[in-house]
Amino acid sequence: SSPFGNGRKEDFIKIIDLYEKDLPKLKLHSKEFPSPHSLRELCKQGGIVAAPYKGYSTPTEGSNWIINAAKKNSKQSLWVLVWGGIED
Repeated sequence: SSPFGNGRKEDFIKIIDLYEKDLPKLKLHSKEFPSPHSLRELCKQGGIVAAPYKGYSTPTEGSNWIINAAKKNSKQSLWVLVWGGIED
């Protein structure tokens, strides 16, 4: 989560909390829904202030996670969901 205005990692966590409440009903349809814990682990906070012209100002939890994930030796694609600006 890295928008310049409203919307933070905590907002994702609130949505996951709601998902967790509905998960027992969802699992009646499919056992393949991800665990709330695994979704929370994927949520990272990105930049909050607008990015300068160079594209970033300081590393964030989100940008560090993207770099570490991209450096892994894997044939799997790296998908990055962005909510807000793409400063990271």
